[in-house]
Amino acid sequence: MTQQNIDILTARAALDKNYILLLTTNSRESDAVRAIIKDIAPAVIRRATRGARIGRLGKQFCIHLNGTSGAQEHCSIGSLTRWMMRPEMPQPKLVVVVGFAWGNPAHVQAGDVIIASKIHDINRVHMEKGKIKRCVADRVSPLGAITECIPGLPALKSGRKILSGELASAEIYLSDTPTRNSILEQLPEVLGGEMEAFDVVRDLGVPWLFIKAVSDHGDDEVDRTQQNSAAQAAASLVLPILEALSAEGMLNQERQDVATQRLTEALIGHAIRISRPVGDRDAIVDAMNVEVPRIMQRLLGYMPNDDEHNHLLAETLAVAMVEIAQNAFLHGNASYANCGFNETKVVLSDNGMAYDPRTLSGERGGAKAWSDLNNTFLASDFISFSRQTNKSQGNVYTFKFNKINAEIRQAKSLCTVTDVPPGSGFMNSSFAFNPTCEILYYEAREIYTMSKRNSTWAQLDFLLDAGKSLIIACRDQRQVMMYEEALKKFTGPQLRIFVASRI
Repeated sequence: MTQQNIDILTARAALDKNYILLLTTNSRESDAVRAIIKDIAPAVIRRATRGARIGRLGKQFCIHLNGTSGAQEHCSIGSLTRWMMRPEMPQPKLVVVVGFAWGNPAHVQAGDVIIASKIHDINRVHMEKGKIKRCVADRVSPLGAITECIPGLPALKSGRKILSGELASAEIYLSDTPTRNSILEQLPEVLGGEMEAFDVVRDLGVPWLFIKAVSDHGDDEVDRTQQNSAAQAAASLVLPILEALSAEGMLNQERQDVATQRLTEALIGHAIRISRPVGDRDAIVDAMNVEVPRIMQRLLGYMPNDDEHNHLLAETLAVAMVEIAQNAFLHGNASYANCGFNETKVVLSDNGMAYDPRTLSGERGGAKAWSDLNNTFLASDFISFSRQTNKSQGNVYTFKFNKINAEIRQAKSLCTVTDVPPGSGFMNSSFAFNPTCEILYYEAREIYTMSKRNSTWAQLDFLLDAGKSLIIACRDQRQVMMYEEALKKFTGPQLRIFVASRI
C-alpha cells in the first residue's frame, strides 16, 4: 500500500512534545526499527536524510530518521537531531538511538543489549606523560537512571542479557585491540561504546536513551556477521522500554485530542493490513482482539456525527470484521486480511478459502458478532453488505454506508459551493451556493497558492460560523491536514474533510 507523505510541520499540533524520535545510522539498524513501527508512512521534515518515516509504536507517535554516524556528515544523526530541535519543529518527548555497539569483554558478550542514559564523550584527546589520553565529558540524560525499568522487560529470543549501564562514545570505528584496551583502562566501568552519542546528546535538552546490542568487542577480531541480529535485538526492546518508562512515570502519557485523532487517521490511511499472527489459536485470538480499536478509530473518522449510535456502529462493525478475518486465519488458511476504507464503504479482503459469514449460526464468537451487526444495522438498511469470492484473490466483503453515501451524493449534486471571483482578482472572491442547503460540498482540489488558501479558509470559516455543515474534498491527505488545521475550531459532524478520490 502506498501511503501519503505526512508533513511534520502540518502535523505539529499533534506531534509537539508527543512523539518519540528514533535514530539509526545504517540500513541494518533502519530495517530493524521500521519492522517494529505500525501504520508507517513517509515523513517530510524539510531536509535531506537517509530515510524519514512517521508511524506509531503502541499508542505513541514516532518519527524515525536514518542518517550516518560521522559527525561531519550532512546526514549525521547529530545534525538531524539538531534540525529536529529547531523551535519551529514539533519537539520530541524522548530521543532514542537504536542499533549495535562494541562491548567491553569484561562485562558483556555478543548479543547482550545495553540500555544507557549516561554517556562518556571521549571524542577529544590530549597528551599526558607522553601518552595519548582521551578527554572525558560525562553526559547524563534528563531521563535519569533507568535501572528500575530493566527487570520487567521481556527476555531476548537469543537468551542473552539486558543490562543498564554506561557507554563510551567517539568518532572512531573501533577494530583494534590496543586502542580498545586503552579506552577501557581509562573507563573500566563502561559496558561498551559507539560512534554517535557524543554528537547527538552534547546540547540535547530533552530526555534521551541509547539501546545498543553488542555486535563485537571492538578488537582485532571485529567482523560484521552479528550486526543484523544485534540490530533486531535492540529494536525488539524499544516498545517494551517505552511501556516500562510510562509505567514508572518517567515518560508522559500520549496526548489525546482532535489533532492527534486527525494524525492517526492520516497514518492509518486507506487500509489496515493484518498479517496472520504467529502462534496457536489462543495467540491468534489475543492478537486479533488488539486490532478492533485500530479499525474502530478509522471508522469513527468517517462517521457523519459523533453520537452514541455511530460509536455503536463502529464497534459492532469492527468486531464483525475482525471475527471474519480471524476465521480466515484459523480455518481458511489465509496469510493476511486487508481492511480498505473510503468515505462511503469499507472493504475487507483476504486470501483464504471461500467463506460467507451469513451462513453462521450458534453462540460462537463469529456467529454472535455477525448476528449483532445484522440485527442492529444490516436489517435496518443503514449498512448494506455484499460478498465476492475468487480462487486467486480469496474473499472480498463490502460494507456500504448507505446514509453517508446518500448524504454526500446529495450535497455534491445539489449543494456544491462555487467560487465567484469579482472582476479579475481572487483575493476578494465570494462563494455562491443554494441557501436552502444545510450541508454544503466544497471542491478544494484546485486551490494551490497561499493567498487563495487564506481567502478560501476565511470564507469557509464564515460559513461554519453561520451554522452550515461542510463536506470538503481535497486532492491528498496533506491538503486534508492543512484544512483541518486551518478550521480546527470546528469538529464533529459539522465539518468533514476527505480525499476526493475516496468519495
